[in-house]
Amino acid sequence: MSEYTIVGMKQVSEILNLLNPFLILKKRQAEIALSVIRKMPGKGKKMNADLLLGLAREVDKFSYLNYSKKRTNTSVKVKEFLQLHNVGSRRD
Repeated sequence: MSEYTIVGMKQVSEILNLLNPFLILKKRQAEIALSVIRKMPGKGKKMNADLLLGLAREVDKFSYLNYSKKRTNTSVKVKEFLQLHNVGSRRD
C-alpha cells in the first residue's frame, strides 16, 4: 500500500480532475471533494458562518461512503460551535 499526499486546493483539484474519468470505486468521493473545493472561499469570496456550515454538511457526505472512527468534527459540531459563539445566521 502506498500513500501520496497532495497539498493545496488547486493541486488537489487538478489531480482529481485528471483521475476522475478513470475512477470507479472512489468516483463519488472525488465528486464531493471537487464540489467542496469549488465552494471554498478565495479570490474575493470570504468565509462566513453559512458557508462554513454548508461546507461541513458537504464533507459529512463522506461518512456515508467511507468508514472513519477517528472523525469527530461534523456539521453538527460546527453548528453547535457557531451557535455557542453567536456566529452567523439563525437558519438551519
